[in-house]
Amino acid sequence: MEQELQDKYFNSQGQARYTQISIEQFLQLVKNPSERTNGMATKMVERSSENSWVIRNYRLDDQYIVFDSSCNSTWKITFENCYFEKTVNFDDVVFSKNISFKECFFDETVYFSNCEFQNLDIQECHFKKQVYFSSGKFKEIKFSQHDTKELTIARISFTKFQLGYYIGSTTLNKLVIINNNKENGPIEISGVEQINEFNIFGPIYGNLQIEDIRSRKFSLVNFTCHSDFKVSGLKSTKDKDGTHFSILNSNLNKSEFYRLDLKSFNEVNIADSNLLGCIFINTLWPENIFAFTSPKIGLTDFRKNDDEANTDEFRSQQRETYRQLKIVLGKQGDNVQEQLFYSKEMNIYNDELKWTPLFKTSFWDKLILNFSRSFSDYGTNFGKALRWFLLINFVVTILLIKFYNIENLYISWEDSSWTAFWEATKLFLNQLNPLHKFDQSLPGHAVLLDLVGRIFSSYLIYHLIRTSRRFVR
Repeated sequence: MEQELQDKYFNSQGQARYTQISIEQFLQLVKNPSERTNGMATKMVERSSENSWVIRNYRLDDQYIVFDSSCNSTWKITFENCYFEKTVNFDDVVFSKNISFKECFFDETVYFSNCEFQNLDIQECHFKKQVYFSSGKFKEIKFSQHDTKELTIARISFTKFQLGYYIGSTTLNKLVIINNNKENGPIEISGVEQINEFNIFGPIYGNLQIEDIRSRKFSLVNFTCHSDFKVSGLKSTKDKDGTHFSILNSNLNKSEFYRLDLKSFNEVNIADSNLLGCIFINTLWPENIFAFTSPKIGLTDFRKNDDEANTDEFRSQQRETYRQLKIVLGKQGDNVQEQLFYSKEMNIYNDELKWTPLFKTSFWDKLILNFSRSFSDYGTNFGKALRWFLLINFVVTILLIKFYNIENLYISWEDSSWTAFWEATKLFLNQLNPLHKFDQSLPGHAVLLDLVGRIFSSYLIYHLIRTSRRFVR
């Protein structure tokens, strides 16, 4: 793609398309296009309709260009195939008609600040550095480009902002949205193939819709959703330094997430955030969701040595995230994922508890949690509960035979028989029933051993019932 652009625009034939012009001449052309009908501008300015002009094929390379109040215009102007080699600043300028940039090139930063536009239409442009929208007032903004280093949307007013409107945007290195105004309309991001770094800071009042993007770093920081926030089709790029997804200090209210592949990110962080009103549809979750307060892309493998991960605050934040996701997915009827996050929540709570003296409540809480984790993963693992149920009763049966010769059976390889085997099997099956009869003639030790077996049988039968009904409402 990049080579095609080089061949099209920057070879000798492409360079010949441009006409060099000074900043003063160019600004005069913008101010009064109807008066520039002779000299250099004759073939470069074309009148397409009343109060509508096209300015094309100019190259400006001598100095910083500022569109200020002296450039206020009532013309509808399209800049086509113009090359700006220096910084461009729209500062305190008012365009009362639509302004368009089509297939233009910008080598330095472009600022839109303290300016007022009607509709701003940017089609298939190339920005080698940043584009900043700040402190301005716009109606509809359509922004479609091939490659941009950084796009920042900060505290501007608009009725609608569409990113990737025409052919889409092949690559956007960084997108930053900061403190959207209360009167703003929606932001729609659609058709953008890749946004390497996507950051949203502060509250968003207008609707924000993001569709089908790949990202190396996606983060919401101090974000509050006051309107509709919808993300669909998000997945990570492949990056040797790692990829990162984070939601920090945010209130997502009723945000909607569809087809999120969070499993594709190397690290997912959620901390100090409200997720209870969210909707998650067809989301792939990672093995662990962390609560780091800042990303450390590239160091994910070394997180186990990070002191922050060993703090009580970190574990508490992590458990809270799992608790909220458990509730959210339960309300959506996703019993499978609900049970998964319940198990993760209990694991962290168990790790938070400390072994204390026997008479304290926390000792018994930790004992109960350890039993539940060991025997059934907190009621989520039927196979584990079944294995323990059979194993414990098998051990009790073997001990009763070995030490007490119950039912006149004993363990011997030399004197074995099928008749004795089936009698032992019958005894084992009988032992599975915690209400089975017991031979009163056996000594007290045998009674105690049998009692332990009954208790564990009853306990594990409860876990079997619990795990088998975990998807039943």
